[in-house]
Amino acid sequence: MIKESEVIEVNIEARVQKLFLNAIELLGGLKQLCDYRSLTWLPALARAAYAVVLKEEYNKTDDEIAQEVGLSKQSVRKILQSNPELVK
Repeated sequence: MIKESEVIEVNIEARVQKLFLNAIELLGGLKQLCDYRSLTWLPALARAAYAVVLKEEYNKTDDEIAQEVGLSKQSVRKILQSNPELVK
C-alpha cells in the first residue's frame, strides 16, 4: 500500500523537475548547456527549484525548506526573494 507521504514526495519531485527543466529551457536548452565547461551550478538550481515549489505550492516555512534542501535559512530567503525578471 502506498503511503500518503510517498505520494506527496513523488508529487513534489515531479513539480520540481518541471520547474528545473523550465529553467534549463530559459537558459537555452540542453544543447546550450553542452557549451558550458563547468556545470557546478546545476545542483544550486535544483535546490532553488525545490525551495520555490515547497514555498509556493506546499506553504512550507523558510526553516522547513532550509532543513529539507540542506541550505541555510538565509539562503532560502535570498532564493525566495529574488526577482524572477532580474534572473532572466
